[in-house]
Amino acid sequence: MSSASHRSSQHRAHPGRELAPRDRVTQLLLVILILSAPLFQGGLEPFASLLLQWQGLILIGLALWHPRVVELSAGEVIFLVLLIAIPFIYWIPWPAWAAAMIPVHEPYASAMALVNGEAVPPRTLSILAGASERAWLMLALPIGVYLAMRSLKEHETELVVHALLAIALTQVAI
Repeated sequence: MSSASHRSSQHRAHPGRELAPRDRVTQLLLVILILSAPLFQGGLEPFASLLLQWQGLILIGLALWHPRVVELSAGEVIFLVLLIAIPFIYWIPWPAWAAAMIPVHEPYASAMALVNGEAVPPRTLSILAGASERAWLMLALPIGVYLAMRSLKEHETELVVHALLAIALTQVAI
């Protein structure tokens, strides 16, 4: 067997060796995310959230900064746009009469009346705007993982799936 044909058969047997640098970084970042995410359940919530949000944003950037186009169906695009856009409805200032009609805000308005001495109708649908913003920023992670996995070829996702199975089996064993 010639040296060239031996090398080409090795590449077919181990397709992970042919990864482009961007694909390798995407793959390794997904594996790091899978390995590190269970460790964040123990504490340091702001740091863990910040790290997960950055990982999600990096994955989104890697998925979109690619010569190979991520092919999404119309339904997937609509779903992702709605997933990103719907939280903005909670931050839009509403007229006082519309905000007063929302049943969830009545206990909030009465509590604010006790604190302030007067009823202050809520202006937005979000009672805690900071919590809504943090929840919206956490959407970067699942969107990033989705786009990153869609940007990889099928054989490039094997390492990520194996890492996921290893972590799942380890958590079951514990």
